[in-house]
Amino acid sequence: MKRSWEAADFEVVARAALSSFASTRIKLSGPELAVSSRTAMSLSLLLHELATNAVKYGALSVPEGQVAIAWALRRADGVDTLEMSWSERGGPPAVEPTSRGFGSRLIRMGLSGSGGVKLRYGALGLTVEMSAPLAQIQQG
Repeated sequence: MKRSWEAADFEVVARAALSSFASTRIKLSGPELAVSSRTAMSLSLLLHELATNAVKYGALSVPEGQVAIAWALRRADGVDTLEMSWSERGGPPAVEPTSRGFGSRLIRMGLSGSGGVKLRYGALGLTVEMSAPLAQIQQG
C-alpha cells in the first residue's frame, strides 16, 4: 500500500487497515491478489469500519472474541468474482443497528461501491459476505 496509486496486494492492504486493532485476534486467509488503488482505499475504509464496530459492539469487545477474514476467487456465469467474508465469533450476539449512519452505508456499498453485500446478525456474531466482479476490483 506504500506505492501510491498503483496496484496493491489485498492482504497487505487488509493488514495495514487493521494494524491498530487486536491483530492477533484477526485471522486473514486467501490467495495473493492484486487490487487497484481505488479498491485498496475502499477496502481500507470498509475493514476499518467493520473493525471499529467489532471493538465497540462485537467480537473484539471481549478478550476471547475473534474475527476471520477470508477471500476467494470464483467463476459464476462466466464472470470471475472476488468473494470476501468477515466472520465474528466469541463475542456478544450481533444485533442489527436501529439507525443507519455513514458507517452502515459504507459497509452496504461493499467492495466495489455497488453493493453485493449480505449481513447476518446472529447469536454467534456478525457475518458479512461481499462479492464483486474481479475486473472492477483490479481496474482503477
